[in-house]
Amino acid sequence: MTRQTACVLLMALTGATASAIAAQAPRPKTGAIAVHDAWVRVSTARRTSSSGYCRLENTTDTPVALIGIAAAGVGSAQVHTMVDRDGQMSMHPVEKLPIPPHGAVDLAPGGTHIMLTDIARPLAIGSTLDLRFTFDNGSTQTVRAVIRPLDAMSIR
Repeated sequence: MTRQTACVLLMALTGATASAIAAQAPRPKTGAIAVHDAWVRVSTARRTSSSGYCRLENTTDTPVALIGIAAAGVGSAQVHTMVDRDGQMSMHPVEKLPIPPHGAVDLAPGGTHIMLTDIARPLAIGSTLDLRFTFDNGSTQTVRAVIRPLDAMSIR
């Protein structure tokens, strides 16, 4: 339920004014979540999965966690991390990726990253893909990720 919907419902039930309810409502935290340098590796008609990378920066005073990613034309977008178990590397999904207050988390090749699967149409080098990030504080951020070659190690 949005804050506006809650205010309207409370006004209807109590007869209170919108300004009185708004004055009592918790204020959003200052600062924001920023997503920088988003990029995704190329995909093909036969290779319908890819990986994405970026920097997530939390400029708020409270911890925030990434809880979801979506992209049009992509069946699934999840955060995965690499885990070394007895010398064998494997990928595992991450349900909630914490970003500390006034801190940042890098999603990078060989480590924690975005895993894109069931890509409907090939992602061509030089094109872009919009990624929508959802955070546990209710905020969302949509960024345009640049499509890079399969062997790329950074956005540049």
